[in-house]
Parts: sequence; structure tokens; C-alpha cells
Amino acid sequence: MKKIFVNFLFLMFSVNQLFCENIPFLTIFCKNVGDEVEVGDLVSLVDSGTIDKYYDKITIPNVKLANKNNEDKLLGVVVKIGAKVPKEDPYKSINANLEKIIKSSDTREGIERIKNSPLDVKKIDMIDVIEVALIGVVENCKTNADKKPIHIGEPLIISEIQGYAEKSDFNNKNDKPERKIGYALGNLDKGRGKIPILLMR
Repeated sequence: MKKIFVNFLFLMFSVNQLFCENIPFLTIFCKNVGDEVEVGDLVSLVDSGTIDKYYDKITIPNVKLANKNNEDKLLGVVVKIGAKVPKEDPYKSINANLEKIIKSSDTREGIERIKNSPLDVKKIDMIDVIEVALIGVVENCKTNADKKPIHIGEPLIISEIQGYAEKSDFNNKNDKPERKIGYALGNLDKGRGKIPILLMR
């Protein structure tokens, strides 16, 4: 099942690259239910909070900052905050009226019904979401080089500092294997900062 999911993401990313040359990653909308997040944070799926849907049919996953305890549920990197999506299809009522026009024997009556029920954006319930990159080249990923410097091409894992990535420990002797999240496309000699990475599953 995991292999099928990875292949699906790779296919979606390839299609994304083919038709949207300026978008180097595949993203989805998510709802943050934890501490405040910023662009560049790593986030993981979380099983808590109300599960919302936009357009009445597309599930919005709940996420929070990634850490060592939830690295198995890593989703991706935050690339946009402050976005909003409609809870309901804003054209649902208009589409319903169009359907009535088609079925109505009196076309004039149907047209009047459309005129009397214009789309009112102010009445549409919006959901606050963040945009999360699932796979691809992410220009700004929070990374931690407090332990060791990070260089281009080196594998990355989730840091002990939530929301951050760090260089993989090749000499890891823990029973639990490291969960690699991708590869560094930039350098960070020390401290914390943001570098481009190749986000992989």
C-alpha cells in the first residue's frame, strides 16, 4: 500500500511539473490544530480536532508541528499560511437553479429565479487553512545545524526541535531506524535557518 501511495505522489508530481512548470512541488490544504506554524515548518498528521471539508466533499487533514514522536506521520513542509477555502460550494445554489431552469417549462421564470439569488461571497463560510508541500523542491525548509553542519546532497531527518529538519546521523545506533525526509539542496554551517530541500517520501 505504501509503495502504491509513493507511486501516486510521484505521478501527481510529474503531472504537476508537466502542466505547471513554475510550481516545483505538490501541495494540499491542511488545518493546523497545534502550535502556531510558519512557512518552512515540517508538519505531521494528527488524529484530533474536527475533520473539516471544503466544497462539502474534500477532506482537510489536521496537522501540527512535526517532532521525533510523530515522525511516522510526517506530511510535508508548510509553504503558505493564512489561506482560506470555502466550506460549501459557492455556486451550489446557482447550479441548483440552473438545473431547475433546464427542467422548467417556463424559461423566464427560471431566469428570474437566478436574478433573485445572486452569489453573495459574504455569506460563504470560509475555513482557515495552510498549504503543505508533500513532495518536490521546497525553497524554504527550517533546518537545524546545531549538532553538525548540513551540506548539499546530504540526507535529512526530523530534528529534536519540532518543525525542523537536521542532518541524518549515519552512525545512528538506536533500535528505531531514522526516517529520511529528503535531501539538502543548500548549505547551513551552524545554527538554525532555512534552506532549499528535495522533499521525498
